[in-house]
Amino acid sequence: MDGSEGSSAAKVRAFADQLRKRIPTIPFVFVDETLTTSSAAAKLREAGRNARQQKAVIDQAAAVEILNLWMGEIC
Repeated sequence: MDGSEGSSAAKVRAFADQLRKRIPTIPFVFVDETLTTSSAAAKLREAGRNARQQKAVIDQAAAVEILNLWMGEIC
């Protein structure tokens, strides 16, 4: 959590580079998803949901967090 990218981020960037070579007109926006799962779980707890027993719900809420971060980047 020192701000550096991990191996998964490097793989995503390498994949994006390959896509960019094939389809150069597509814009790419990368979003840091660090802590989105814990943020989503906290919001679910605040809403009265037992996040620990609902992994699928946490994953959905984390996806919403990532989408909100992305929307903040492009808007």
